[in-house]
Amino acid sequence: MDLDLNELRRQYEAMSDETLLEIDRDELVEAAQLCYDQELQLRKIRPEVRKRKPLAAIESSDAQTADTLQSEP
Repeated sequence: MDLDLNELRRQYEAMSDETLLEIDRDELVEAAQLCYDQELQLRKIRPEVRKRKPLAAIESSDAQTADTLQSEP
């Protein structure tokens, strides 16, 4: 089976950030990994953040950090 990279790029582009981040990159073939990485880069999603925490946890953590910084004298 041939991999249509243009179709794969369109599929990744159509996904929400959350859906895209649910993909296990390690399960993709090399060409699909490249497309996946390009889509993350276009969306300015850092791969190291993706691997550490779910997106909701990152947003929650960022909000708490902002609250802490605002309450400091």
